[in-house]
Amino acid sequence: MSDLYSVVETLAQTDIVPISVGAKDGWPAAMMVEGFAYSVDPECTEKIVNGEASFTDEPYTQAAGVVKELMNKGAFSENVALTGIDEALPLFESGKAAMMVNGSWAVASCAEKMGKDFGYFYFPVINDSNVDAYGKNVAGGVKQNSGMMVYAGTEHPDEAAALCEAIAELRCQYVYETNGNPFTVYKADTMGWSYNGDFAEPVAQLASDMQNFEYSFGLIQDVMPTAAATSGIQDATSKFMTNDDSYTIDDYLADMDKAVQEE
Repeated sequence: MSDLYSVVETLAQTDIVPISVGAKDGWPAAMMVEGFAYSVDPECTEKIVNGEASFTDEPYTQAAGVVKELMNKGAFSENVALTGIDEALPLFESGKAAMMVNGSWAVASCAEKMGKDFGYFYFPVINDSNVDAYGKNVAGGVKQNSGMMVYAGTEHPDEAAALCEAIAELRCQYVYETNGNPFTVYKADTMGWSYNGDFAEPVAQLASDMQNFEYSFGLIQDVMPTAAATSGIQDATSKFMTNDDSYTIDDYLADMDKAVQEE
C-alpha cells in the first residue's frame, strides 16, 4: 500500500486523475473495497454470505480505511460519487486517469483500444506480511445461478450432465479459436486448441495468471443473498465515496451489515 499511496500523492499534484472508478453505480467502488479486503482474508466475503462473519470485522474495516485514506489523498476524480462507469472508463482510456478500478473482463477491450499504453495489476496487499499472497486470491469466479440447468426429475441424469459438459466445452473452444478469448475454464494447450493470431501481452499474461489462482469467490455485487441486499451494498458504498466526514467508516460498514439482512 505504501507504493500505491506514493503514486497517488505524486499524481494528485498533476492534471491526471490517479484512479478512475464508477462510484455512482455502486458496484465498481464496492468491488474496490472488496479487492483490498481480500488481501487480508480472501474468504471474507464468502464468510459474510454464509453468516460466519460481518463487514465490521477486520478485513473490510481495514479495506474501508484504505479507501478513506485514498480519498483523502485525492486519488479519485472530483465528485467521484457522481461518476458512473460509462464516464470512468473513457477517462481512463483517454489517458486522463492513470489507473482504473475494473474487472478482468475489461482487459481484452482495453488492450485493443490502448495498445502498449495498457497493463494491469492486482489490488495491493494492505499488510506487508501478506505480500506473498499478491495476485493469488481473486474476487470474481462464477456468479450465482450461472451455467446450464438440468431437470432434476430427468430419467437420464448422466446423459444430461454429459450433454451440458460437451456444450460448454464446444462453446469454450469456439470463443478461444474464433473470438480469440483465452479466458475459459479449459487449458487450451491440453485441449489441442489453437488461435490463428497473437494475444495482446496483457491478455496472454492474464490467461497465464489464471492458472495460478488459489482461491476465488464471486464478486460482492454478485453473491448477496437478495437483490435488495445487493442494492443496499451498492447504495452504502456510493454514499461512502462522497467522503462526507459525517458518514464514518463505522457507519458505512454497519449499513453494509444491515444490507445483507435485507429480504
